[in-house]
Amino acid sequence: MKPHLPVSADQLKLMSFGPRREIVALLANDPVLSARDLAQRLRRPVTGLYRHLERLVEAGLVELTGVRPGAR
Repeated sequence: MKPHLPVSADQLKLMSFGPRREIVALLANDPVLSARDLAQRLRRPVTGLYRHLERLVEAGLVELTGVRPGAR
């Protein structure tokens, strides 16, 4: 049996949006996926996923575990 995780109504509402629900489902099965990995599996541009990931992190539904050094 999987552990029960408390989720608020606001968190459920946030996850009800298709791409976010898909992101949470993928991360539930493989929590070390990068944004690029998620984009490939969802067949979406990585730039579009960052906004969804930021919202999920702010809501406490996913956790940022690392940042790849880049050109920024």
